[in-house]
Amino acid sequence: MQILICGPLDIAVNCAGIAGGYATDENMLDDWRRIPSVNLDGVWLCQRAEIQQMLTQESLDPAPRGNRGVIVNVASILGFIGGSPDTAAVAYTSSKHGVMGMTRTDAIMYTPRGIRINAICLGYIDTPMLGNVEVQHIIADEVKKCPQHWGRWRKLLTVLLS
Repeated sequence: MQILICGPLDIAVNCAGIAGGYATDENMLDDWRRIPSVNLDGVWLCQRAEIQQMLTQESLDPAPRGNRGVIVNVASILGFIGGSPDTAAVAYTSSKHGVMGMTRTDAIMYTPRGIRINAICLGYIDTPMLGNVEVQHIIADEVKKCPQHWGRWRKLLTVLLS
C-alpha cells in the first residue's frame, strides 16, 4: 500500500545485518541459522518484493534497455574476500557471500527486464552493531589493518544517494 501512496519504487537499498558468529567447530546450529536468517533472508525478502513491484512499473528511461528501478544490496568486505583468523564469524561471512551470489544471479536475470541490481561491500562502519564491547574485541586486530578509520554512515549515505 505504501508504494501506491508514494508512487513508483525507483531505488531500494537493502541493508540487513547482525554480527556475531564463531569458528565452525564452536558454532551451534541455532547460531548458524540465526545470522543468515537476518543477513541473507532479510535482503532476499526485501529484494523479492522490490523486484515484483518494479516489474509492474513502466520504464523510467526510453533507452533500449529501459530502467524500471535500481536495487543496491549492502554486503560486506567479508562477503567479498572471506574471513580471517582474527574474525571467526563463519555464519556472518557465509551469509554475506550469499548476498553477493544472490545479487549477481538476480542482476543477470533482471537486467534485461530493466532492473539494475548491485551490491556494495563495506568494511567496518561505525554502527551500534559494532559498538558492542565483545564485537570490538573480536575485530580490533582487523581494524588495525585498515588503512583508513572506521566508515561513517552519514558519508556512506551521501555516496549511495548521489
